[in-house]
Amino acid sequence: MNAIFLAQPAWRGTVLLLGTLLTACGGGSSDTTTTPSCPTGQIYDNQQERCVVVNTAPQITSAATLSIAAEQVNGTVVYTATATDAQSQTISWQLTDSKAIFSLNASSGALTINSAANALAAAGSSYSITLKATDSAGANSNLNLEVTIAAAVVATGPSVVPSASQGVIYYFRPDGNYDGWILHAWNNSSCNAYASLGDDEGTEWTTGLTPDGVDDMYGAYWLFDTKAGASCANFIVHKGDAKEPDNNDQKLTFSTARWAFVVAGVGIFTDPADVVFEPGFSITNAAGHWLDSETLLWNQDSSSVKLLASGTGNLDDSFTADLTLPLSPTSLTAQQRARVPHLADWHAYALNATPEQLTQLVKSQLVIAAFDNEDQPITASYVQQAKALDSLYTSGSNDADEQTLGLSYQTDTIVVKTWAPTAQQLQLKVYNADKTQFASYPMQEGADGVWQYAAPISVDRKYYQFEVAAYHPLTRRLEVMTATDPYSVNTSANGRYSQFVNLTDADLYPAGWNGRAVPTVDAPEDAVILEAHLRDLTILDDTTSEANRGKYLAITEPGTAARVYLQEMADAGATHFHMLPANDIATIEERPSQQLSLQNTVSELCQRVADAPVCGSVSGSSTLLEAFNSFDPASTDAAVLAQSMRGVDGFNWGYDPHHFNVIEGSYASDPDSVARIVEFRQMVQTLQAIGYRVVLDVVYNHTSSSGLNDNSVFDKLVPGYYHRYNEVSGEIERSTCCENTATEHRMMAKFIIESLVHWADAFGLDGFRFDIMGHLPAQLIIDARSAVAAVDADTYFYGEGWNFGEVANNRLFVQATQANLANTEVGTFNDRPRDTLRDAALSQNSVNLQNADHIRLGLAGTLRDYVLEDKDGQRREGYRFSQSSYADDPADIINYVDKHDNETLWDKLQYALPDAMSADNRRRVHNLTAAIPLLSQGIPFFQLGIDHLRSKSLDRNSYDSGDWFNRVHYDGNSNNWNVGLPMAQDNPDQNRIAALNANSNTAVDSNIIGTSRQVFAEFLQIRRDSPLLRLRNAADVIDRVGFYNTGPTQTPGVIAMSLDDGIGLSDIDPAVDAMLVIINGTNAAIQHTIAAAAGFELHPLQQQSADAQTRLAAAANGVFSVPAFTAAVFVKPQQGAQGTGLPADPDGFSSPYGDAILFSRGFGADTTPLEYDNSGRYSVLITLTSGSYQFDISDNDSITLGNAELDVAAGSIALGSAGNLFSVQLDTAGSYKLLLDVTTPTPQISLTLNNALVDCALPDSSEPAPFAVAGSGQLYVRGSHSGWDATPAYRMSYKGENKYQAVADFDGEFEFKLASDDGSWTTQLWAQDASGNIDTSSLTPGAVYPVAYNDAGTSNNRTNLAAGRYSFTLQLDSANPPRGSAVGSLQIDQCTQP
Repeated sequence: MNAIFLAQPAWRGTVLLLGTLLTACGGGSSDTTTTPSCPTGQIYDNQQERCVVVNTAPQITSAATLSIAAEQVNGTVVYTATATDAQSQTISWQLTDSKAIFSLNASSGALTINSAANALAAAGSSYSITLKATDSAGANSNLNLEVTIAAAVVATGPSVVPSASQGVIYYFRPDGNYDGWILHAWNNSSCNAYASLGDDEGTEWTTGLTPDGVDDMYGAYWLFDTKAGASCANFIVHKGDAKEPDNNDQKLTFSTARWAFVVAGVGIFTDPADVVFEPGFSITNAAGHWLDSETLLWNQDSSSVKLLASGTGNLDDSFTADLTLPLSPTSLTAQQRARVPHLADWHAYALNATPEQLTQLVKSQLVIAAFDNEDQPITASYVQQAKALDSLYTSGSNDADEQTLGLSYQTDTIVVKTWAPTAQQLQLKVYNADKTQFASYPMQEGADGVWQYAAPISVDRKYYQFEVAAYHPLTRRLEVMTATDPYSVNTSANGRYSQFVNLTDADLYPAGWNGRAVPTVDAPEDAVILEAHLRDLTILDDTTSEANRGKYLAITEPGTAARVYLQEMADAGATHFHMLPANDIATIEERPSQQLSLQNTVSELCQRVADAPVCGSVSGSSTLLEAFNSFDPASTDAAVLAQSMRGVDGFNWGYDPHHFNVIEGSYASDPDSVARIVEFRQMVQTLQAIGYRVVLDVVYNHTSSSGLNDNSVFDKLVPGYYHRYNEVSGEIERSTCCENTATEHRMMAKFIIESLVHWADAFGLDGFRFDIMGHLPAQLIIDARSAVAAVDADTYFYGEGWNFGEVANNRLFVQATQANLANTEVGTFNDRPRDTLRDAALSQNSVNLQNADHIRLGLAGTLRDYVLEDKDGQRREGYRFSQSSYADDPADIINYVDKHDNETLWDKLQYALPDAMSADNRRRVHNLTAAIPLLSQGIPFFQLGIDHLRSKSLDRNSYDSGDWFNRVHYDGNSNNWNVGLPMAQDNPDQNRIAALNANSNTAVDSNIIGTSRQVFAEFLQIRRDSPLLRLRNAADVIDRVGFYNTGPTQTPGVIAMSLDDGIGLSDIDPAVDAMLVIINGTNAAIQHTIAAAAGFELHPLQQQSADAQTRLAAAANGVFSVPAFTAAVFVKPQQGAQGTGLPADPDGFSSPYGDAILFSRGFGADTTPLEYDNSGRYSVLITLTSGSYQFDISDNDSITLGNAELDVAAGSIALGSAGNLFSVQLDTAGSYKLLLDVTTPTPQISLTLNNALVDCALPDSSEPAPFAVAGSGQLYVRGSHSGWDATPAYRMSYKGENKYQAVADFDGEFEFKLASDDGSWTTQLWAQDASGNIDTSSLTPGAVYPVAYNDAGTSNNRTNLAAGRYSFTLQLDSANPPRGSAVGSLQIDQCTQP
């Protein structure tokens, strides 16, 4: 195709491409094209049809050899690596050094002596180190630097030699850092050496003896005088609880030597000639990863690498292997890299093994090792097999992940299957009801790693275990382990034995189960979720029969206080009953005979817990409930007693899973039988009959145990697979709290999906709440929901979409986090307005307007694209706020202010409310706050007792605080406030808690509690009856939900939300044309005028409200009166046909140009549209050089706006005319704002300088950065522009004098912080406002902002930059500042450099 370019005026910018077919001689058409030539360094991209820059790797220009003397001083720079980059990108350096002699400055390339001792140890030898240069785009090149170390000149001895009456302890560290290291010395009857200490006297552990000096060769030393006749000296070299070279007490025996040489991580020597500064060869960490049948990964680079296998697990005792296979360097395919994104840059090695060898490897201890030229091992690491197990056993169409595991009942047999490919032997052991073994059957393994045995049908209802012989990576031994079945459907008490049970047996179903009616909801947004802990619900309800209290059957009893409460909540509008975990819990004693409740006596407790605080001080015949009631609530007595009962009281929230598919036995009448199955089904049946869909809280992200421990299940059957092991150390990750599961592995994912189907199918559950869901892959959640929907089409999934730990920022997989699950209708708990509401943000003396904006966005469903006028008067989408909105559908959002975690709402509010506020006003603030989730788009969620003002006596973590602190009162006489100071371990501010308890205004009576219950029920009913509060898609929310009283002139503490159902919209609610919710969080009645809001009246339910003040709310002629601390709902009744509603955008302005997209023409930005703010203003930021320009505005079609159509606005740079074009002379290169205002009779144009361009070039410093930054030690500009990741393009380089700078390309508005690259954002710096809080206004280039160093949570700075290159410069006031405010400054500049 030939391209003909027609000349056009420069400002038109249109390129016309005319195509002509090239015809060959024979008359046929040719598909030959002419590829345009490109400048040097560019190639032609056919997709983009333009020349693009080729990013080439840096070229290393420094020498390839280095010679040094053996005698060195730590910190000496001996070489500087240099490189050039054709694209002028920033180059970073990395070092691989097998002898650990050097360190390399990542910015400057300075190679420094890191260990003089290691250099001396390598005297007279040569070896190579690898220097890696990487540019900002990730391209890299390597230099193998050949290092020659001269022979040692003279062997030097220790600088301090003890006399016959002295001793010396030397301590060497390779890093030369002896800060904080001290000597603990002591005398005793065996070793009484220290002359400065008395007999049997020692130094204080925390202070010890500081070093007397530092020897260049042997490190820090302590010289001490000895007593006459002393034979030995006791000592420990330590820093805190870290000891060297091991955790033992050390002894220097004077008959051998009067000095000792301690070498960190190596050992203790008594002859300086014997001192070894490097540890001998050993296998370290578990950084090898077997990826598939042909590939291994390792974080070490070597040309001679082997894989070693030992079936007996003795490679850590010797280096003799059963099988040794050579490995060769290779590279990963794109598919392989996608499987292990966190390992994608590690070194890959090719494996060539037969099928028989692969099977042998699977069942062996594996080590990957590098060897020298003499075939001696240099370094080695244990190998993790999990990825290979997935590849070998689950990549086919009929292998392990297609098999049915667990029990399968046949006519005459019960087939038992378990997946255990690493097992060398596996026995099925069967037990009688009394747990005596009566049979042991050898199981047979298939090619898919599944072991099975067909047991006789006579074992039905008996118990079984597996005996597994397999190598275990935690003990690094071949172990014989006893394990239960992870696919167990029932177990004995405390989960010690799995049970043969057919869940479809007739005797396991309650009467009427198969024909029961299950409530439905038309859409997820119709749900209102009530969360309850099953034990809390009834354990202290004396209207429930004593035998059933705290049990499944308690809910089945009609007429009890708990049952009546549940019915009342369902009748008012609660639709889902969410129970905390009810699968087998590891931390609850299930046997009733071993449990104690508050109905037991003090004597019974003292028989079990002899040192309980009530033993000997409270009458033995008193019940424990009576003992708790007798305590002074201002004391710690209740907490101390509750603490002593932990482990025997039958209480725990249950987030310690043991068997995922087994009903928890402590809530059953008999935990050692099938009773739990029947009784759980009875409970579900009853809840569904009341009107609830039933949700189970599931905890697939971790287990309670691993390794060889009693409660370990998965990690015994396939050690190292089902749990997530750290990729370097091989330790199990515990970021969730406990033993993290590897949910990214195929067989773990299979288990989770099948487990959820099991609960839905066998027990009729209608939904699932996922604990720490962000540790699971998003696709796993979606796949699991699809599988469960095949059983229950109306199922609903929701969970905690938090982003933290080793999986953070999609490091291992795309996580099930808030943002990643947007538009899936999988709900995530919405923390954006949560803390703001729990801190009574609208009821403070000085209301933070930014917090009010977060509440508004929450009311609008926390939708990404919902546009709100912010506190500064700027209209922004939800995702552009500091607490960025993330949802794409209302069903993505779970709105809550109260759940089992942290303080109850009542307790948390007390910290934020003024001491003088009355109890009734506190109730009103509580009712208002609890109502906001019910008035919000999305799904409301609340904890049992929120309507009662439920308190846990200010306990913020009551997971194991027992029945006393978690008590629920149904009679309305108490809300459980001030029943004792909570346990100090999670509630350290005991003085503050005591002061709150002592304030009489925080105590409530039955009248206040009763009013609260009724008011909460009113809001439940309002939501139930109002479709406008339950909108089902983002478009409806955006079209119908609006906010009045916004921007800088708003009345603080007041939110006015409209919901439109008027003409122009589909008639969702035939009862109303509009609703208006006014939330007055202030302490005074307000009047708010909305001129367009005629015909409104207070909601009928609130006209009869149990709260007298709410009944005073009124509407007349667009004026709305709302009492203090009140959420008032007004409605505009629909009179017959649909009428006029209330527009969602009160400030909306219809552009005279309709939906046309306008462009500025003449600035070279024809393809950059002006952005319309829906309030009458179009704008765009353009980077321009100095010079003359002619321009107009057009849609490049029928609209052209120039001198004739537009006026020049006041404040604009002087604009001239050139025909119908505007002309302008710009003297300054910079970013300019072009603004078109169409609200005036004649639209007005203005051009203003936003910021000038500056020279951003600053040389990197050769010094190491002094600021201690978490993670890799580097700071990044992290934000929405980088996908919230720490990417090389936005890394801040150290420039010296405590200055850090990042120079990169930016375009548009984004949020950011300066932060470390670790998943937790441990180091955060941000521009602060005048009050010391994070500045959320748009930061302006050229301005200098004070900077704070602290955790700002999810709040961020933001800026809006014209497309260009910018410098972010951080100037710290000190080298390594402590956390706090005003630690330096931040300046953003637009650069003159391209």
